[in-house]
Amino acid sequence: MLVLLNKQIKQIIDYCENNPSIEVCGILAGNNAQVKKVLFITNQYDSPTRFFMEPIELLQAFYWMDEQKMELLGIFHSHPNGPEIPSMTDIKEFNYPGVESVIVTPKNGNWELFPYIIEDQSFKLSKIISC
Repeated sequence: MLVLLNKQIKQIIDYCENNPSIEVCGILAGNNAQVKKVLFITNQYDSPTRFFMEPIELLQAFYWMDEQKMELLGIFHSHPNGPEIPSMTDIKEFNYPGVESVIVTPKNGNWELFPYIIEDQSFKLSKIISC
């Protein structure tokens, strides 16, 4: 479960809407399930169907989180053409046990966030509480 402010959800959706031709990605930092900061990371693949977070930006984000005494709560990326579930590649390449994976995709004309727990090469739907 993740707790996001409505303005954080809007930030993520705006970023996806402004970059509809590629999978965008980033991380969610905070403590105790409460997201305090959304950090956007460049998709090094610049692809509509795959993402790979730019390593230097990702490392800088981890250093920043450490300095701020925050934890990695979630990894997010968009599926501009759907679906709202993790792909087999998403599952296979997810290397963050205990961290939420959030897929952002347009559904019924509106971008939505779909959180998942990925473990043991499978996934289950999680929950986002917005406030």
